[in-house]
Amino acid sequence: MISRAIGRYLKISARKVRIVADIVRGKTVSDALGILMNTNKKAAELLGDVIESAANNAKFKHRDKKLSLSDLVISKIMVDGGPALVRYRAASLGRASMIRKRSSHILIEIDMIPDKIKELKESDTKAKSKTAKPKNQAGSVPVKQRATKKQAHGAGSK
Repeated sequence: MISRAIGRYLKISARKVRIVADIVRGKTVSDALGILMNTNKKAAELLGDVIESAANNAKFKHRDKKLSLSDLVISKIMVDGGPALVRYRAASLGRASMIRKRSSHILIEIDMIPDKIKELKESDTKAKSKTAKPKNQAGSVPVKQRATKKQAHGAGSK
């Protein structure tokens, strides 16, 4: 996981969001945003906002590495139910029926494509090896060793 974003208290049922979340799970960020723009659901717009937030978090966190949206993959999408507002509607025979206005929380984790991870690690090791200073082995200071119990007490106890 490179970055994540959480959308909380979104005023839509978690069941409706899960339908759209299943479509984009495992896709690259650029592909997912393209799919969501052409999906005619309210959940698609909300998911798109959270995905963009996670992508921007990844870009900000790793701003020294040039990340593009096609390098990032949606590794995890979790849609959980949030608190429900309870409303009442008049029913027959003087009763009241309960209406729940549900909300949801969306968690999206973004990771890099495995090939890109290898490339970035290789470039990091090359950069570190150029800047690392060689150790001076001839001028190193010897480390003193502590005396063991036998050496400390055994010599003068006879």
